[in-house]
Amino acid sequence: TRGGAAMVCRCQPLPWRLGLRRRRLLKFAAQRRRLSGCSAACCRLRPSRLLNLQSSPKCIYLMNHGATSAVCWRPSLDAKSGFCDHGVVRLRQRCATCRVVALDSEWTWHRTANNGVALLQLGFWPGGDVFCIRLRRPGANRGELPQRPPKSIRVLFERAARGEVAVVGFALHEDRRRLAEHGLQLQRSGAMDLQPWCSNRAQRELGMQISLKDAAFKFLGEDLDKGPRMSDWEGPLTHAQLRYAALDAWTALRLFGRRGSQTKNGDTGPVAEDQQHQ
Repeated sequence: TRGGAAMVCRCQPLPWRLGLRRRRLLKFAAQRRRLSGCSAACCRLRPSRLLNLQSSPKCIYLMNHGATSAVCWRPSLDAKSGFCDHGVVRLRQRCATCRVVALDSEWTWHRTANNGVALLQLGFWPGGDVFCIRLRRPGANRGELPQRPPKSIRVLFERAARGEVAVVGFALHEDRRRLAEHGLQLQRSGAMDLQPWCSNRAQRELGMQISLKDAAFKFLGEDLDKGPRMSDWEGPLTHAQLRYAALDAWTALRLFGRRGSQTKNGDTGPVAEDQQHQ
């Protein structure tokens, strides 16, 4: 990121034994769901536990285009970001052990859909971190093919296809098209689009979908800054851009928790993203 002197990294290594145990439990739970014939994402967990999430993630990580190095930033503690020694390992462990992941993506406005995305944001629960992974090399030419995502991201989508993790997002139609250029199939992973549920709860007219900014204000009582939306996402990123990108994914995760608390009262909730576009 732009901005100068590095902070002191406070990230601690995660116990890998705990990650292995959690992965075995998640695989066992997915096998039980397949044997019982249940494949609904709402049955994979108790989203009401997501109600206690803070308004911003604990830490925001920026990964390079190969996910081989990381920069970490804790907005509530530090004004500047710094290189992180544990970010790469933490991403692998989050992808292998998480139960819910909220995704969003950013691209430079003049890039067409076949150029894919420049940045992929993933907000994890449990964990409370958001990872912003570059999927396009800085300074790439217009004709350069979209880059294949890192192995940890592919493992995450494979787990989602097996029913071990719930993938959620907001207004996923364009993200679905662009991420497919990188080999990431939201349709196969059963991603849930929260925009239809939010529009229904906001009593919007048919065809008038609510925006993420309006949904955050109505359901969470917070105002999202959408200023950096049309900026350049392929060059050096400012802290304002990094905060904007991370909060998009984090807000989707919080909306999923709000949706889970109200589904118990008979609300049907959002439909799966693949069913919505059939």
